[in-house]
Amino acid sequence: MSETNMSRRDFLQSTAVGASALAVGLSGKAIAANEKVSLAWIGCGGRGKYLLRRALEIEDIRVVAACDLREERANEAADLAREVNQKINTYLDFQKMLEKEKPDGVVVATEVGNHGKCVIPVLEAGIHCFSEKPMDASIERVDAVVRAARNSKAVYGIAFQRRFDPGYRTVVQAIHDGRIGKVDFMQGHWHWTQYSFINRWVGDIDMSGGRLNEQACHHIDLMSWVMGNAHPTHCMAVGAITRQAKNPPEHRAETQSAVIYTFPSGAIFSYTHLNGISQPFTGEKSWVMGQNGGMDLCTGEFYPLEGDPVKIADPSWGANSERNELVEFAECCRTGKQPFSNVETGRVSTLTTLMAMKAMYRRNTKTFEPGLITWEEIGSTT
Repeated sequence: MSETNMSRRDFLQSTAVGASALAVGLSGKAIAANEKVSLAWIGCGGRGKYLLRRALEIEDIRVVAACDLREERANEAADLAREVNQKINTYLDFQKMLEKEKPDGVVVATEVGNHGKCVIPVLEAGIHCFSEKPMDASIERVDAVVRAARNSKAVYGIAFQRRFDPGYRTVVQAIHDGRIGKVDFMQGHWHWTQYSFINRWVGDIDMSGGRLNEQACHHIDLMSWVMGNAHPTHCMAVGAITRQAKNPPEHRAETQSAVIYTFPSGAIFSYTHLNGISQPFTGEKSWVMGQNGGMDLCTGEFYPLEGDPVKIADPSWGANSERNELVEFAECCRTGKQPFSNVETGRVSTLTTLMAMKAMYRRNTKTFEPGLITWEEIGSTT
């Protein structure tokens, strides 16, 4: 077994998953132990096709159909399947796809602002659903997805990649086991060169919820996980648009942001998300500091207050995590257990990023201004 790849056997034996999974009623037909899990795809753009390639490599999964509003993209998904001697049907209407194909599960890989439009009907149909992160682009739509997931007997999972990497699970578990003592402070950043803000829909707050929501949600989710999925009490945030764009959307997303969260325990999380900067200043950082030392979540190293650092694990994210999340989702379709990244964990993470956006963005004037907001003030109804 690879250190970073998860098999069906690994899922069944994983205490990290088992401790956090909640049994729910299975929807639809039972899946025989020797039968592949059938999945359908909604969204066949760049990200959708990338995940589809991962799924086509997994022995326990059978992709039966793909849907996209653009016919050429759906056809490109079918071409990917043919490359590995598989056949999938294509659709322009996902409701027709669900009715005809009756898949065990559906993967949603649309723009963030369209997640809820797809996820909610899938869950209401009693079909298991796995969606790209984050849950959606507005607090109201996140609440709608949460209600649908809580009311459905189907499984709902979210693609926060780091939760599906064994290395990250090991280092976060070490924190939960008290290795660094009580968490006092968290610090992180994700800094990018210019290419990361060219994507037009990501730069549209209505479709992405802001770049902090669409991209930095991975790190916000990671620190939420460290804090036991507790939501912050306060958020101070500032954002800015520092690069010009051709034909910008009405509600243009920030290119730079800095946020500070406080938690009920007294812990503080400081984070910056920058786009369009010089290469030497790019990269990611996720540090957690406690009373007995600190943990570098990106490298898996524990730094005690005295003495030499100790290697805890080798965290990574990307292709292996994406494969693992699909393997885990397929097994959740069999068992009816919620994935490790589920409606409750995803709700806190997504609302936490949107909390910062609400603090710093003034929609009526389309401007970014420094702001302070409490959890209660974000207006979530879930």
